[in-house]
Amino acid sequence: TTVVGITPVSGIDVNWTFRGQKIYSSSFSTLIDAGGIYTISMQLLDVNTNCKNVYTLTIKGYEKPLADFNWLPQLPVETLDEVVFTDKSKGDIYKRIWTMEEMPEFKSNENSFNYLFPLAGRYTVQLVVMNSLGCGDTTIKWVDVDSDFGCYIPNAFTPNEDRKNEVYMPVMRGVKEFTLYIFDRWGHELYRTSDFNAGWDGKFNGKLVKEDSYAYKLVLITSKNGSKTYNGWVVLFH
Repeated sequence: TTVVGITPVSGIDVNWTFRGQKIYSSSFSTLIDAGGIYTISMQLLDVNTNCKNVYTLTIKGYEKPLADFNWLPQLPVETLDEVVFTDKSKGDIYKRIWTMEEMPEFKSNENSFNYLFPLAGRYTVQLVVMNSLGCGDTTIKWVDVDSDFGCYIPNAFTPNEDRKNEVYMPVMRGVKEFTLYIFDRWGHELYRTSDFNAGWDGKFNGKLVKEDSYAYKLVLITSKNGSKTYNGWVVLFH
């Protein structure tokens, strides 16, 4: 906010012109909402002699900083993806302060920095920027960090010796141990394994089973001792 004015003098009328508007007062205040050069005209009128005089005042408005930042990858994985935070603020940035609500010991003044999140969850990241005049702005964004766990279970495979998709096995990440069971339609167990390097080759007692849908059950323990169970069907094609 900028305040301009003169000391009132008896018999002198004052009016101002700013941004095309007339202001009839000895003083007034205005909010400069963008950087740039502004001109204010003041007209003085002696009501006794009708004499006029015009005075022009030039004001420089300094741009307020606008805080902003981004990060990559957008959905990082705990202890796996090092996140790169980059300041994208606009304006003449003189000083910046990064903080995280969930990590009170963390603080940075860099334009860009890397951070490896130790645990999954939502993190509150705040950036405060200031220009050389002490004007500041703040932005807060939330970063979602995924757990170091993943499990993809195929729904079909083709053990036909063409060296493509020959073995049925889940693709897992962040798993400490597991057991995979395969059953036929009547609930008879055809296969079982807890070997990360093994999978079902479509055989039972050394013979390839017929084309059909087979039930699976996958029981696993994550690297953080969480337990999960998956049930479904897989189609075997020759």
